[in-house]
Amino acid sequence: MSREEDDGIVLQCQLNDYYPNKLTVQWLLGDQPVEAKNKTLQNTNTGEKTFTHISQLSVSSEYTDQLYTCKASHESEEYKEDFNMCAAKSLFKPSVEVKIAPLRDLRKKSEVTVTCIVKAPDKTKVSWWADSKPVKNNPNESKDVFHNLVSNLTLSQSEWFKWKTIVCTAEHPCFSKESGEIQAGDISVDPLVLIRRPFPESAFLECVLNGLPSGEVCIVFLANNEEISGIDCLDWAPSEKNDPSTELGLGPSVEQSGSQYRKLMCSASGFNPKIKWLSEATVKPSPSTITLMEGGQVKVFSEMLVPQKEWNEGVTYTCQMTDGDKTENKTIDICEVLAPSSRLADIYLLGPSPSYSRPVTSLYLTCLVIGHSLERFSVHWKVNGKIQRPFKQDPQHHVNGSQSTRSILEVSGKMWNEFVVFTCEVKHFCSTNTQQQNISKTRDPKKPTVRILRPADIDLFDAFNTSLLCLIFGFFPSGIFVEWTLNGTLLNSSQFTNSPVVAHPSGGFSMHSSLMIPVSQNETGMYSCVVSHESSQVPVTASVENIFESTVHTAPLAELLQSVNGLVCLASAFSPPSINITWLLGMSELPYYTNTKPAKDPVGKYFMQSHLPLLSSDWVSGEVYTCKVSHVTGIQLLNISKKAAIFEEAVFVNENKQDLVGQDSVEEVWNMAFTFLSLFLLSLLYGCTVTLFKAKPE
Repeated sequence: MSREEDDGIVLQCQLNDYYPNKLTVQWLLGDQPVEAKNKTLQNTNTGEKTFTHISQLSVSSEYTDQLYTCKASHESEEYKEDFNMCAAKSLFKPSVEVKIAPLRDLRKKSEVTVTCIVKAPDKTKVSWWADSKPVKNNPNESKDVFHNLVSNLTLSQSEWFKWKTIVCTAEHPCFSKESGEIQAGDISVDPLVLIRRPFPESAFLECVLNGLPSGEVCIVFLANNEEISGIDCLDWAPSEKNDPSTELGLGPSVEQSGSQYRKLMCSASGFNPKIKWLSEATVKPSPSTITLMEGGQVKVFSEMLVPQKEWNEGVTYTCQMTDGDKTENKTIDICEVLAPSSRLADIYLLGPSPSYSRPVTSLYLTCLVIGHSLERFSVHWKVNGKIQRPFKQDPQHHVNGSQSTRSILEVSGKMWNEFVVFTCEVKHFCSTNTQQQNISKTRDPKKPTVRILRPADIDLFDAFNTSLLCLIFGFFPSGIFVEWTLNGTLLNSSQFTNSPVVAHPSGGFSMHSSLMIPVSQNETGMYSCVVSHESSQVPVTASVENIFESTVHTAPLAELLQSVNGLVCLASAFSPPSINITWLLGMSELPYYTNTKPAKDPVGKYFMQSHLPLLSSDWVSGEVYTCKVSHVTGIQLLNISKKAAIFEEAVFVNENKQDLVGQDSVEEVWNMAFTFLSLFLLSLLYGCTVTLFKAKPE
C-alpha cells in the first residue's frame, strides 16, 4: 500500500500473523537494495502468539517509471510485492497536434506563429525542434479551457522559409516521446500554373494549378504586377484523380476488308495529356479525341486496330502518355488479358498396350494434352534431360469448346523394360512455369479385380434401355483399357461409357464401365467385360449370361411331394417371377400354408415352394388335396389322395384354350412299353439258357 506524505509518498509493506519471529524484509529499487524503516508488533488478542511486521519506505512523489519491490522470507517461504509510480496512477498517453497561422495572415505579417496543442498529464515537458535541431526561441506556454497544454512558437519569416520541418515533442516520465510535425516554408516545388479562357464568348479567366503538395494555397490574379482580384485561400489536398493517369483496355474483335482486327483503347487524363501508340519501339499513328472535364482536367481518348494474327502471336503494344515533364507507359498483349486458367492444360500420359510384355522392338507412349487454344502450348518429350522427336497430331476441337492433341513418342522395348523415365513437358508461351508428367514401366503392378453387377429385374422389364455395370478396382498403375464383348464379338465403343480412374480406398486405382443395352437388342448370350492392364499378359475378363431369361415367359415345372409333416409343392424354371401357389381340399381353398419368395437360379429362371402342414392322422381316406400353381403362362393343378399317396392326376390349364389335357397319359404309354420290353428280354434269355443246357454233349 502507499500514502502521500508532505512532498513524497510512503510505501508500506506489512506482513501479518506469522510465527516464529524470524522474518527478513528487504526493499529493492530495480535490483538495488534501499533502506527502509521497520518495526515488529506482537499480537495478543487471539490468545496465540503471532507477529506483525511493518516496513515503510519514503520516496519522492515525482513521476518515475522505476520499480520498487518489497521482498520477505520466513522459514524458507518467500514473499514479494511490486510498486510502480506510473502504474499506480491512472494516466493517459500524450497526444500532439501542430498548427500554423493561416497563409492569409502570413502575407500581412513579418512573423509566423506555430502552435502545439498537447493533451497530456501533468509533468509533461514540451520542446521544439527544427530540422532535427532544438529551437532556441522561447515558446509561450499556457492552458486552454480544456486544460490542454498550448505552446506557441514565434518565428521570423526568414527563419520560417529557412527550415524544412518543425517538430513539437511531448515527454512524460511514464510514456515514450510523442511528436507532431509540419512542413516549413522551404518547399522546393515547381507548380504548373495555367490561365485558361474556357468560354470563348466571354472574358472569364480560369487559373489551374497542378503539382503542389498538401497544404494551404492562396491564389490572386495580377495585371501588370498589380492585384486585380481578392485573395482566395483553400486547403489543398491532392488526390490521385488530379495526377495524370492512363487507362489501357482491350476492345472487341473487328472485321475490316475481310481481315480480323483487335481494338485497343487508351484514355489519359491530366493537365495537358497527349497519347502516342508504340509497337516494338515503332510509332503507330492513331487519332485522338480531347475533352475538357469539370474541374479543369483534360481527357484524351484514342483507339487503334491491330491485326488479329499479330495479337495472337503475343506482340506487345504500348500507350504512352506525356503530360508536361511526366511520362507514363501502359502496355498490353494477349498474355495480359488471358485468364490464369487458360495458361494451364490437363496432361495425361498413356503407356504402351498391355501386349508390351511380348517380345517387341518398339513401343509407343502418348502424351494427351487437353485445354484451350492449344496452338499457344509447346509439347516436348525428354529422356535424361534430352529432347526427343515425337509425332504430334493436330488439335481436335470438342463441342464444349476445348481442344485436345496427342504427342506420340516411339521408344525401344529395351529402354521401357529397363524402367527408363520418360517426361512430357507442356508450356504456354505466356507462362514461365512448365507443366510436366513422368511415366515409366511399373516395377510392381497390381492385377485388377473385375466384377459385373447384374441389372435388377425391374430394370429388365423397363421399356427403356438396360445397363450392365462392370467394377474394376485394386489395379496399379492407373493405365487401363476396358471394352465389352457379346459372345466373343467386340461391341461398339458407343454402347459403353468408361469412368475416370480414381484412387481406391483400399489401395491402387478403381474405375467402372457401364454398358447400355437397347431394349431392341435384348439378345441372349454371354456379355463380357474385358480389361487390359500391364499387370497381365492376357485380358482380365468377367462375364454374365442369361441376363434376359427372366423376361421370357416360361411355364413353371410343378411337382407335388409328400413328407412326414405335410405336403410340399415345388415350382421351378419359370419366368417372370410373379407367381401364386394355393392349396385346395376338394373344392375349398385352405388358409394355412406357407409360401417362399421366388428366387433366381443360375440360368436366370425362378423357383419357389409351398408347404402345407398335414399330419397323417388328420388325413381322411378318400380326401383329395390339390396344389394350384397360378402363373402368367397358365394354371397347373396337382392332386394327391391318401389311398394312393401318389399323384392321381396333373392337369395343365391353358388359358388360351378351353380343353383339358392330361399330363400323365404320356407317362402311362411309356410305362407299358417299358414293361413289355422287359418281359420280352427275360423270356428270350430264359429260352437261350434252356436250349444250351439241353444241347450239352454227354
